[in-house]
Amino acid sequence: MTFNTVGIIAKHPQHVPAEQRVPLQEALQKLAAVLAKHQVEVIVDEANGEQLATNLQTVSRNQIGKQADLVIVVGGDGTLLGAARDMLPSGTPILGVNLGRLGFLVDVLPQTLEDTMTQILRGEYIREDRLILEAHISQQGQTICTHLAFNDVVIHSRDLPRMLELESFIDGQFISSHRADGLIITTPTGSTGYALSGGGPVLHPNLQAIGITPICPHGLGDRPIVAPSSSRIEVQISDNAHPDAIVAWDGQILENLSAGDTVHIAPAANHVRLIHPQGYDFFNLLRSKLGWGRNRSASGNDNSNNR
Repeated sequence: MTFNTVGIIAKHPQHVPAEQRVPLQEALQKLAAVLAKHQVEVIVDEANGEQLATNLQTVSRNQIGKQADLVIVVGGDGTLLGAARDMLPSGTPILGVNLGRLGFLVDVLPQTLEDTMTQILRGEYIREDRLILEAHISQQGQTICTHLAFNDVVIHSRDLPRMLELESFIDGQFISSHRADGLIITTPTGSTGYALSGGGPVLHPNLQAIGITPICPHGLGDRPIVAPSSSRIEVQISDNAHPDAIVAWDGQILENLSAGDTVHIAPAANHVRLIHPQGYDFFNLLRSKLGWGRNRSASGNDNSNNR
């Protein structure tokens, strides 16, 4: 696939800490210069136009999805999560430049930006299609809102560390009653986020699966499970639920829940398309971000047969 028009999206200036503003502006300007060098047409999210301090065309995010062949997100994983939801209708592929902290999704480093972009614009890259979830709330049989989640849909108490009472179903079949701080319903992409902290399994991003992880369950037998990605999941809020229960999509979109409400989660019709540099390796990413295999790395020896 040839990328003739590239869109640039970064964290909204109002949400950028003071110490990150200069590095972000420098990264954006460097990216724009690299793309200009390769004679690529560049369009910019209108929220980031001033940070580039150039005469580049600025458009809305919806227009970026319609006009661009590739969207480059400069920031952290949170910025990419929002961009992924916005790009889903158009199917525009996304590449992430890491200016955040952990960076599971944004895997291009600013210091390698020019070399990496040169390779990608030559067609040397890896493309991945990843699962995204669509979830809606039904209240007394009526749908009151619907949103998308690239990482996870989380049902939990708003403020107080108080247990919720929930019931879960998969494809209409009753799974369990939960007394817990909440439930995390995650894509494979989101399995290395909140679900991992809650004791859920790491799911390879190419798996077609959905994870369900209780948050601090009262019963020790209430364990994470993995369901097929085709599953329709329902979580019903008990009549005894705390009045401050909420549901969060990717930790960025929040809606209140009332006793008796049901959250319906299912795979979205489309997938998020990610672009990675050549040499991308999910397990190497895990070792780097989670500190796996440090003894082997330090010694240079494979001691897997030594017990």
